[in-house]
Amino acid sequence: MRPQVLSAWAVVVDTICLAVVLSTVLISLLQLIVAWVKSTRGGHIQLSESFEPKSKKELFETKLLYHVAKETPEDGEPVEVASFWKGTIFAKAFLTVVTFSSLTIQIVETIESPPYRGESWLHFLKLITVSLTNIHLVALSTRYLITRNLNRHASLTKHICTISSTILFHWYFQTLGQWLWLCTNVHIPWTGYTSLGLAFLQTVISSPIPIGPKLWVDMTTIYTKAVRAKVEDSAATTFGGNLIEETSCSIFEKLMFTFVYPMIIKTAKMHQVDIQDLPALQAEMRTQNMYHEFMGPKTAENIRWKRHPTLSLLWTVWWPQRRAVGKALIFMFALCPLWYLPHICLQQILSILDDHTAVRWSAAAFAALMVFAKIGNMIITMQQYNM
Repeated sequence: MRPQVLSAWAVVVDTICLAVVLSTVLISLLQLIVAWVKSTRGGHIQLSESFEPKSKKELFETKLLYHVAKETPEDGEPVEVASFWKGTIFAKAFLTVVTFSSLTIQIVETIESPPYRGESWLHFLKLITVSLTNIHLVALSTRYLITRNLNRHASLTKHICTISSTILFHWYFQTLGQWLWLCTNVHIPWTGYTSLGLAFLQTVISSPIPIGPKLWVDMTTIYTKAVRAKVEDSAATTFGGNLIEETSCSIFEKLMFTFVYPMIIKTAKMHQVDIQDLPALQAEMRTQNMYHEFMGPKTAENIRWKRHPTLSLLWTVWWPQRRAVGKALIFMFALCPLWYLPHICLQQILSILDDHTAVRWSAAAFAALMVFAKIGNMIITMQQYNM
């Protein structure tokens, strides 16, 4: 794709996108190499040379999970594994075809518009980054198609979906995003829009694929009496509500969990958790309503401030997790502009539609950016529960 004469802001945006894509690919490659090295050395027993006591956060988590019934562990046994592999084979094969198509389009684009001496460094960086990303995705999708290892399947699903979403943002700013700069003369070849569509397909295909088969565990001890009777009646034909779906669902479904988390916490405080109506969650999430029972100033040991029960509770609960809390706060403040971006995009769309001389493609570009911003807001909300 022959680059246009870009404004200063366009150069900044392109540079940031390329940096994000390149860092994502390199981190993914490094994580896979480290995992492969650890797996090859799995038979070696390494003894610790020094005693490492548990951190305050680990001690707190141990104390928290102690109050969870032993019959409700966080993880369960995978069930219906054969049907799981059979149900994902078509999506994984289609994903492999799409990644090979993206690499083919990149080769065609390079042949039609080969780089020449004296071209800008940004164009060479785009070519190297996109080529490396496509090759990496082809390798991942091929391994993804033939693997029969559940842990490797879960890892590759996350890698492919993450890289596909980042390259989608890159191709957006290379195609529709060029119309965001209203004073720029834009000409996008067909290969650019084709790459955008293929990146969108990669994201759409990989995000609904389940991370793993459903996990079964007997959780009837936390059911209501009516639900327990219903589960016992159907136990011979189905697994019922004894499935921890949150740990094995797809990445798209994890985004959907963002909307049900507040409802689950609210009903848990009222002791009305109904697994038939709400997705089955991990043990840590089911213990959120127990904080006041064993971490209060009257029940907990070694209270820091006897006369300040609220501060003591906050200190006991949050101080062991200060790193995770600090990371979440920094993450939220750094991406705070995403909350205002949809309003800015809507104002730009209305002003473009009112101006008869404006290019309508600019309104489409701002509309796509508004959708991306809404998705980004959901991801930020989801990170509150993952950090």
